[in-house]
Amino acid sequence: RVSSPHKGSIFTLASRDDVVLSGSFDRSATVLRLCTTENNDDITFQKTATLPEHTGWVRGVQIVSRKEGQFFLSIGCNLINVWEECGDETTAQRLARLDAGPSPGDPEDETFRRHDILTIAVQDNSSTIVAGLVDGTLRAFEARWEFWKDRRTPEGDYVYDSTGSCGKIENEVDDRPFAAVRAHEGRVTGVHALPQKNEFISVGHDGYWRRWKLDTVDSSFIQLAEGDVASPKDNTNDDIDHRICSSVLAPASEDGLSLILGTIGGSIYQFPLCQDDVPTCNQLWAEEENGCSITALTWIPSNDGDQNIAVVAGTKDGVAHIFT
Repeated sequence: RVSSPHKGSIFTLASRDDVVLSGSFDRSATVLRLCTTENNDDITFQKTATLPEHTGWVRGVQIVSRKEGQFFLSIGCNLINVWEECGDETTAQRLARLDAGPSPGDPEDETFRRHDILTIAVQDNSSTIVAGLVDGTLRAFEARWEFWKDRRTPEGDYVYDSTGSCGKIENEVDDRPFAAVRAHEGRVTGVHALPQKNEFISVGHDGYWRRWKLDTVDSSFIQLAEGDVASPKDNTNDDIDHRICSSVLAPASEDGLSLILGTIGGSIYQFPLCQDDVPTCNQLWAEEENGCSITALTWIPSNDGDQNIAVVAGTKDGVAHIFT
């Protein structure tokens, strides 16, 4: 069933259990819950909260479930907003605001200090949020879930209002990163949390992916591995086909994971992620000519032969493809 939670393009979606969180061109995010119709003959969405008035397009959202409760994260320009539902089915309450810059590890060249956030990743088993920025950096924030949830003004009110605004709050300072690293040449197009504590994958428009260990004691990122989508024949990623614009982590055989990458040129690559071996690049799909950018990737379960998943790819021209 079709639902229209926004007045403009939907840029990003996240889901957990029966909850879907959407981010849009209209500078808002919306919490939707799956429910059945009165006759139980169809599934539809019920809009339960709006996260309004962000400082820019909402390009990334996440849903985090913790013992302290369920939290919603949304990106607005250089800010990450942390929210919880109020229960009145109209609004959500903003609990915290995380500002991406300046921070430790900023590049010395100030021309690269552009702090707009494009993507975020959160691990349920750690207290860390990692953001990927337009300037090619990764920035790590301490996730203070319990503190944020209980924080109040001396009068007993919430510190932040119920919008995504960037207005200064008297006697309050936004959370800042505790670690940063220049991860890519050009913008970071994806960040993914791995099952191993404090390990993440970053994906860049430069055609590279990199695996990182976040050292929370030394406040630093340690690179563990990297790969790129350069074709064997030319061993270079200068060609437009090797500019990565989408990515997803998907289950692989033997309880492993596979990193799937989509390029501007319309190709899809797969890297099986193994703890001990160097991942090999497999090309799943390649347009012969005039390829259309792979702008979004996800996966769904599949019962097709030996394959346990199917890859779903969305393209710039609005077409969705399924690869098994």
